[in-house]
Amino acid sequence: MTMLRAGHSYALPQVLPHGPGMVLLDRLLGYEAEAVTCEVIIRPDSRFCDGRSVPAWVGLEYMAQALGVFTGIARLQQGRPVQVELLLGTRAYDCAVPAFAVGSRLQVRVKLLFWDPDGVCAFACEIREGAAVLARSEVKGYEPDDIEPFLRNVTGVPAA
Repeated sequence: MTMLRAGHSYALPQVLPHGPGMVLLDRLLGYEAEAVTCEVIIRPDSRFCDGRSVPAWVGLEYMAQALGVFTGIARLQQGRPVQVELLLGTRAYDCAVPAFAVGSRLQVRVKLLFWDPDGVCAFACEIREGAAVLARSEVKGYEPDDIEPFLRNVTGVPAA
């Protein structure tokens, strides 16, 4: 199983290879050997916000991006380049609220459950606001050694 080593600081752009405007997390609050905690502040101009709130289903993407932060840190600590990871899915996404209101400060925590040698990983995920747990899920991802050949295989599009 992959464990993160403490003692390093990371900014989201270092560990999350999403394009401009696609990073939904605001910052990395911290990490430990098997977990990462990120923060999302819901603002009127947040992606998917209607001016009052962000639909609760977006929480699954917050979780997926926090999972990507974990694997990005792991790759950097292993001396490998950060790359896109694929969201495989979730068994259930349980959310206690229909939406995340503007002004909410959400903590998105992902804890590693397993990471097999082929790149499939699973995380127990929570979204909290203060002491209240707003959402829970178990999220699975896939992080091959090199994403480019995998994507060419899946799409049939030759490399540029």
